[in-house]
This record gives sequence, structure tokens and C-alpha cells, in this order.
Amino acid sequence: MAQATLATRKAKTPQRSPDLILMDLALPAKSGTEIYRSLRQRPFYHLYLNPDRIVRGLPFRLLSPIASSIGISADDLAKRIGVSRSTFHRRVKAPDSLLSSQESDALARFGMLMEKATETFDGDKDAARQWLATAQPGLGNAIPLAMAQTTPGFREVEKLLTRIDLGVYA
Repeated sequence: MAQATLATRKAKTPQRSPDLILMDLALPAKSGTEIYRSLRQRPFYHLYLNPDRIVRGLPFRLLSPIASSIGISADDLAKRIGVSRSTFHRRVKAPDSLLSSQESDALARFGMLMEKATETFDGDKDAARQWLATAQPGLGNAIPLAMAQTTPGFREVEKLLTRIDLGVYA
């Protein structure tokens, strides 16, 4: 009887690939479980752990929470990821519509950027928002949010946040 129940459960369980695999080999000061838990606390972690989802297109409804976390309006973020004003207003009425892969990639970058900035500033979201909106000498006095509109610019902002986090900001 128990065998039949186990077989039935297995048959009903959807088979899919895991979102994340961590190997607990030589991780500094944290176990794989602790790292996984800290990732789960990041609201947009799933966006960049699943590149196939970005290629297929993220739902438009994710734009507002990411914009709110950054401290900008949804229409401003839409403009930054390449969504025209008319398309933005049309998609507001259809929040489950999918963004293009390019728009999805840009949206995921902004979500990642906010999380990286928040982590760098020890969880202080207000400090992260202010830093992202202010010209930074380490970026040639460019504003991080403006630079992050392109992948190379995003990488430069990410590198600067890493240097700040490691204490090598110059």
C-alpha cells in the first residue's frame, strides 16, 4: 500500500530542473544552505537564476515592483528598458503580457542592481536608492541608473559596487 502511494505521488509530481544548485565545497564562512536562504530573501533572485525565463520574456507585472524597489516610477523604468510610452500604457491593461527578451534582460539587470546596491549598503534600501540616483566619481560622475541601461554600463556599476563592498573604492 505504501509503495502504491509513493508511486502515485511520484507520478503526480511535475518533473523540472532545479532553479539553483549549490555545492558546499570551499564556500567561505557560509554553508550552501545559508547562501540559498540569503538568496531566497532577495525578491528578484529568480530573475537572473533562470536565463531561459528571461529569453522567453518576463511578465510585464514585474516592472512595477522593481521600479518601486529602485524608487522610480514604473513608466520611468519602462522607458529605461526600452518600452515606449504607448506600449507601456497598452501593457498596463494586460499585466500578464510578456516583455521581449531584450526588455526582460534589462528589467532583470535593474532588479539585480538594486539588490547589489542594497547588499553593499548593508540592507539600507534608502541609501542604495540614493546612491543609484546620484552621480558617482568612480563612474566618471555618471549616474548609476543611467549607466545601467546598457550591459557594459551595468557591469561598470556592478564592479564599482563590488569595490565599495570590499573597501577598495577609489
